[in-house]
Amino acid sequence: MARERGLLEALRELQPLVLLASFSLVVGTFAAALSQTAAGYAIGASMGFLTGCSLLLLRRVFMSLWKGKSEPDFVVLLAYGSIGLGLILLFLVPGEIASVIPSVQTYRGIANAAVYAVFGVWLADAFLSGSRQRQQRFPRAKLIRPLYPVAAAGSLLSFGSLAVDALFPSFSESLTGYVLPAVGFALMFGTVVGMEIFIAKSLRAERPRPRLQP
Repeated sequence: MARERGLLEALRELQPLVLLASFSLVVGTFAAALSQTAAGYAIGASMGFLTGCSLLLLRRVFMSLWKGKSEPDFVVLLAYGSIGLGLILLFLVPGEIASVIPSVQTYRGIANAAVYAVFGVWLADAFLSGSRQRQQRFPRAKLIRPLYPVAAAGSLLSFGSLAVDALFPSFSESLTGYVLPAVGFALMFGTVVGMEIFIAKSLRAERPRPRLQP
């Protein structure tokens, strides 16, 4: 009875994986009429979830039958890998379906543009907040005040151009999809790396040099 109860508890704990596998299989069945690739992704995700569930269940059975022995960690790694693969494949299904429905691509562009814009504004605010904190910590580093706003501007430039490219893909893909984001990322990372090097050199220069003993 105790072993039967343990098996039922293990099945209850693994129920979310069974539901994910069933949901992926249903999605694959309905997606087959629109895209064979999307159906393949969904069925592959279902197989990944079922494989992870089976491996975790076998591990629980092994632990209950052979108590005191070392746990098979490689089984856990395989199970987590199968579940992660299932999540990745399931994530690819909406994009594949959207690629064959023209009206969905418009809404996907709006959603991507909103994500780019929000992330760019958040990152710029993080740079400005970091500038204020660094300025209070290193008051002698005068370059902090102008350089961190440059990094914030680079964030707005890169992610703003990606948002424009997502909204208007026919505008200029080479300009808004590659050139301006590359310039923005160069401003961000170049400024931050240069600022950190400058602060490190300033701190090294302010350290008192050891006096030579006569």
